[in-house]
Amino acid sequence: MEGASGRASGRPVPRQPGQPRRGRRRRLFRFGFWSLLSLAAFALALIYAGMAASGRVIRLPDWVTARLEARLNEAFPSGALGLGRVEFGVSARGVPRLALVGLAVRDETGLELARIYRLQAGLSVPALLQGRLEPERLYLTGAEVTLRRRADGTLDLSLGSRLGASGDLAGLLDAIDAAFARAPLAPIAGVEMDALTITLEDARSGRIWQATDGRLVLRQDAEAVDITVAFDVFNQTEELAEVELGFRSDKASPAATIRAAFKNAAAADIAAQSPLLAFLGVLEAPISGALRSRIDASGALSDLAGTLELGAGALSPTPGARPVHFETAKVYLDYEAGAERLDFPSIEIEAEPGEVSGQGYLYLRDYSGGWPGTLLGQFQLESATVRAGDIFENAVEIEAGAADFRLRLDPFTLEIGELSLVQAGTVFTISGEVAAAADGWSLALDGAAEALARPQALALWPRALAPRARRWLAERVSQVELRGLNASLRIRPGAPRRVAAGAGFEGFTGRVVRQMAPLEQASGYMVIEDNRFMAVAESGFVRAGGGAGEAGEGGK
Repeated sequence: MEGASGRASGRPVPRQPGQPRRGRRRRLFRFGFWSLLSLAAFALALIYAGMAASGRVIRLPDWVTARLEARLNEAFPSGALGLGRVEFGVSARGVPRLALVGLAVRDETGLELARIYRLQAGLSVPALLQGRLEPERLYLTGAEVTLRRRADGTLDLSLGSRLGASGDLAGLLDAIDAAFARAPLAPIAGVEMDALTITLEDARSGRIWQATDGRLVLRQDAEAVDITVAFDVFNQTEELAEVELGFRSDKASPAATIRAAFKNAAAADIAAQSPLLAFLGVLEAPISGALRSRIDASGALSDLAGTLELGAGALSPTPGARPVHFETAKVYLDYEAGAERLDFPSIEIEAEPGEVSGQGYLYLRDYSGGWPGTLLGQFQLESATVRAGDIFENAVEIEAGAADFRLRLDPFTLEIGELSLVQAGTVFTISGEVAAAADGWSLALDGAAEALARPQALALWPRALAPRARRWLAERVSQVELRGLNASLRIRPGAPRRVAAGAGFEGFTGRVVRQMAPLEQASGYMVIEDNRFMAVAESGFVRAGGGAGEAGEGGK
């Protein structure tokens, strides 16, 4: 009873021999558990910090790789994903990352569409603490993608009947929007790729392009998906072409904005990318530029505008025709979708013979397979200069001009309805056809002018045309006016060049023969055929012995 009375009185009860000290054990247990937990957390923090600082990763067991590959294929609508291994790491900023190494994407036939050396996912820490793997950002390294363009220009991006685009660019952008609107990509704010290689197998042109050292950055928000891709492309020279593409696609509709900037690309390569740029296909030259276009809510191209700058190159529509060289060219363009018209607010071309500037537009006609076969154009010439050299003895300034023409791209045939040029107040008109074939160039041009005074006739007389007649006009004729000038030029492969010109003349004063007195106030006509020249005076007079004698009709 003593023990009972002792507890009742509040006095401590002596511990019996062998009885455990329960309070101290509980305190020791609580201290040991929390200490071990703290030590474990501290160790994990050290490991986490060490992984962040060193960049080291942990390879997860093979069964984790197998389960994750199975889960990915269950979520993949069609085709198949192959996975090499899975690694866990921490970024320098302390963000946990899961890396998928050796990822391959195949379609339903087993054809490999993409291979990614390394795909890293920056994981959401709150989701990770709740036991969920939810990526916030994706980082890809060494991805290899193959795109196939069909003969009609559509892209083969389908991964099966349930996933893919319709084939055109609008469908592709819609597919990207749809992919980022659902799991597992919906929570991802951005995707970054480097060391990207893209191969384009183009059935339309029969060529293969390979873009190397590429970088892709994708950002998305509630309204749009924004993609920027930069890469290098082999342009058949010692230098690589630099290309940057940008796409901003509205999630609520097919509307999208497309940007393209390129440097040192091949003109033919740029021409192969859009029917609107098909006219560049006849040029061999490096090209740089920036273009911007929009796809409207219906999925159709609504406009295109930009600048193109060409370096030294040539007009070379077919291998058999001798290239026509130029030094530089700069073009501003703007496309009107409703009229199928390509406007050129400014055109500047510089070549060894001279330079020209103007503006105009082209209508795209005779489509076949989605590509125009004919261009109908009208251009206004603002200024032109032909430098002194092989063509003319002195520089010739063209004050204004206009042209309407039809250009057939294959075979290359330029039909000139009328080209009018204004020089020193005189209007010259030219019409005809220029064509390029496997055996060379063909030209059939006709020109006319109402009147030419002697200085203007000498300035516009080509140095290679009947040079002895030109020298006679320069040295022995002091005054003359040509009326009703007509000229023609015919060039055909394998045949001699044919040149003909004819005009009436009035007010002729000059020495027909060096030893004779001058013929004055003569009128008649002149003819040039190739290098033969003939002038016929039908009236005029020669002063002899202080008087004047009529030349009469038929004098030559």
